[in-house]
Amino acid sequence: MRFEGPPNADGSRKQVIKSCGIGTSKRQAEQLLRDAESQVNRQEYHHPTALTVGEYLSDWLVRIRFTIAESTHANYVTLTHAHIIPALGKKKLDKLTSSDIERFYARLQGAGSNRVARGRGLSPKSIKNIHGVLHKALLKAVKDGHIPRNPASTEFVDLPRQTRARISSATPVELQRLIADTDMGSEWRMPILLAIGTGMRRGEVLGLLWQDYDPVQRALSQITTDHIIVKGTKTDRDRVIKLNPSLAVEIERHHEQTPFNQPTDWICACANGSHHVPRHFTRYFERLVRNLGIGITLHGLRHSHATALIAAGVPINAVSERLGHSETSTTMNIYVHTSPAMQQRATDETEALWRTA
Repeated sequence: MRFEGPPNADGSRKQVIKSCGIGTSKRQAEQLLRDAESQVNRQEYHHPTALTVGEYLSDWLVRIRFTIAESTHANYVTLTHAHIIPALGKKKLDKLTSSDIERFYARLQGAGSNRVARGRGLSPKSIKNIHGVLHKALLKAVKDGHIPRNPASTEFVDLPRQTRARISSATPVELQRLIADTDMGSEWRMPILLAIGTGMRRGEVLGLLWQDYDPVQRALSQITTDHIIVKGTKTDRDRVIKLNPSLAVEIERHHEQTPFNQPTDWICACANGSHHVPRHFTRYFERLVRNLGIGITLHGLRHSHATALIAAGVPINAVSERLGHSETSTTMNIYVHTSPAMQQRATDETEALWRTA
């Protein structure tokens, strides 16, 4: 039988010729033709492909190399080669089912990847990140005409239940210890002080240039840049962060003591003036807090900053703007948890109702 199939990836027409099989009657052949044409009309028909999932993903990663940020592409490559290809790579692309994908996620959650998680199950958040890559790749496979629908669509696949991990925050006393115990001559002192005093993200701190600092207003203006470390603020919006006097003094002292202080030089720089590697910052901080006995991550400094501001009564919209969030709900949902001090304040306020009754 002969019928008009879906167009090729380049939009050209594709005529399909298929054998009905030996012994098929005319009536049966006509029904097969109607079924095939109906599949085409419902966009459920696809041209058979010999590609495996691994072959397609490898080609897809090459094609998208310069369409996304370098760091994003590197993350896609890691997740694809560490998890997706080892588990699903040998399966034919057009034979991959939603059930295959759900079983894959279940295995990740149950046993993890020995290469990455050393036998521990991956978190729902990690699996969601892997799913994002697979979904995006298979969506392109649909557009390329290799498969009729995306088997990774959440319409067909149930992801592991997401639970938000609580980010630990440091107490004011612990933050004071961090400030006091970070060596004055250390190249990491300024990044830590900026993280504590501004609530900026790791990449934003390391991406600051001297032209971003206004000594008159004592403020930092996070400008947009195409550098690999900070590709602009996360929400692609510039923001101005006012500095407390003590932090401003530290920055000005740092400016006087460093030879690399041209407008386009990094505020937080290595000894030779080059920018810091983000993971090196994280590793240094982990060693520092471990030695001090403080249970907090580098990102926890941002959480501590937000929590302290809200506990002090700073309006949530001001905190949200300072952190660079597009919505105030993001600030509340991610960074703010009810502390004992906030609970006590609520108790005191309700007690006042009885006293005035």
